[in-house]
Amino acid sequence: MNTTNMINQMNMMHIMNHHNTTETMSNVTGVDLVIIIVGFILLIVGGVKLTEWLLDKTYNMNDVWGSIVVIVGMFSYIIIWLIVIGLLVTLL
Repeated sequence: MNTTNMINQMNMMHIMNHHNTTETMSNVTGVDLVIIIVGFILLIVGGVKLTEWLLDKTYNMNDVWGSIVVIVGMFSYIIIWLIVIGLLVTLL
């Protein structure tokens, strides 16, 4: 019990130190982690849905333009989400 407590404490301290060196932000709480995890789940699910939708929309076009639209759409989507998650993390 005591040793595991100490190890947990050390792990937490290590995480905190690493966190503080990379960026001076408020400590990562469970809420932050949940938000980040939920964000990534939404990102993945949304990405899949968006890809399906784009493929559906561009199915009638010729293949080259269709794939270009899908790729550009996905990249802009991922970039927007990374910005949103970044803002959430820095604000919290």
